[in-house]
Amino acid sequence: MTGQHAARRYRVTGSHTRSYELPMCLTAGDAVTVERWDTTWPAWVWCSRRGEPSGWVPEAFLAVSPDGTAQVLRDYSSLELTVTPGDIVMGLEIVGGWIRCRSEHGDEGWVPEENCSRREDG
Repeated sequence: MTGQHAARRYRVTGSHTRSYELPMCLTAGDAVTVERWDTTWPAWVWCSRRGEPSGWVPEAFLAVSPDGTAQVLRDYSSLELTVTPGDIVMGLEIVGGWIRCRSEHGDEGWVPEENCSRREDG
C-alpha cells in the first residue's frame, strides 16, 4: 500500500543487505529524470540527477511528466537498512512492498516488507 503508515514494531524474519552504499537523497521540489520502472516492485522507479547518486524512488513521491522528468513531492532517502532475522524495527511507513523502518539503534532505512513480521505486542 502506498504511503500506509506503519507505526508498529516488526520482527525481521529474513536477512536484507543494503544494496547501495551511497543513497539517493532528495528534497521536495528537486527535479529528477525517470529512467525505468522496476519489474519486481512496480511502485518504484529508477531516477537520476546529474552529479548525484541514482536510486529507486516510490512513484507516489514524484510528479512525473510525459517527457520523463519528475518533480519530487517530499523529502526522501533511498537508504536501505541491513538487517538479520530476529532484529526488531519500528515501521514508519509502507510503500510499494517496502517498509521505512527505524532500528533499535536509531538508524532509518528501507527493508522489504516480505522480510518482516508484525509483532502483536508492539
